[in-house]
Amino acid sequence: MSTATQRIDLELLKKLYDEQGLTVDMLPHSEQERMIVESYNALKHDHITKREVYIALMNLRKRSKLKRKPHARGG
Repeated sequence: MSTATQRIDLELLKKLYDEQGLTVDMLPHSEQERMIVESYNALKHDHITKREVYIALMNLRKRSKLKRKPHARGG
């Protein structure tokens, strides 16, 4: 794990992610992604980027640490 992702509070990030209705794959460029980043930075008085959030969430998902969310179906 890189030093950037090591400094991220993964429990807080996981909590913020769980409050959103999207899967990790659907987060990039979404309003929910922006909300996660802004909330995290405000709560931790830190500055993590959208990229750092996405990488950390992908790593959590690979380790089966995220709740499963249903995939949205295209209509």
